Amino acid sequence: SDLPANTDALVNLLVEKNQHIKKKIDNEYIPIINQTIEAVIGSDFFAFERLIPMYSEFQLSHLGAMIPLHMKPYFEHGIKSGDFYLKLCGSYSGGVILGIARDRFKAESYFNLNHIDWTVV
Repeated sequence: SDLPANTDALVNLLVEKNQHIKKKIDNEYIPIINQTIEAVIGSDFFAFERLIPMYSEFQLSHLGAMIPLHMKPYFEHGIKSGDFYLKLCGSYSGGVILGIARDRFKAESYFNLNHIDWTVV
């Protein structure tokens, strides 16, 4: 995203303003993260594929203040179309937005059409 920010400060601000979001993070988001890690470790592609949209939806719905404003439409498009899902990974020193797609060429086409820099790894 190339926008430096302090992840801890942003999360703390969100939690201080709203204890409800802290409960959601503890009860919904962290279990999604843990299950995703277990899916990767266990090579469970189907579980991984089921969990990734949950990441993207949770971040957009509950951690939207951490997503750069110009990237929100891409999060929304990915969720709505199902063509790809985005996940904000940190924000310190600019952060990275991870994109995951089943059909790489659909995602590439969309990002190229919208002049978004991307790298396949």
